[in-house]
Amino acid sequence: MTELIPQAAQREAFLAELHSIALAYFEEPAPEIATWSGTQCAYLQLSEGYQRQADRAEALGWPTTRLAADHLAVLTDPRPIADFLSEFVENLANE
Repeated sequence: MTELIPQAAQREAFLAELHSIALAYFEEPAPEIATWSGTQCAYLQLSEGYQRQADRAEALGWPTTRLAADHLAVLTDPRPIADFLSEFVENLANE
């Protein structure tokens, strides 16, 4: 089972690589997009907090995978995420 909080050394290494971001970046609203139906999309749900978004992606017909993970899984358990992305890209290449 992955830990919800990474080991201290892993956390420090991650934080050391982060770049400063101006507060204004977080205040800027994201543009509204009517739909992505003409775009190749997939959705990877990493935690229960994104159930609604995963349901929406599925309703749009996107390949959707739900992992019992957390938002730090890219750092703490990257293999399933890499596998998902590899499969998605391979499927795009074969279309």
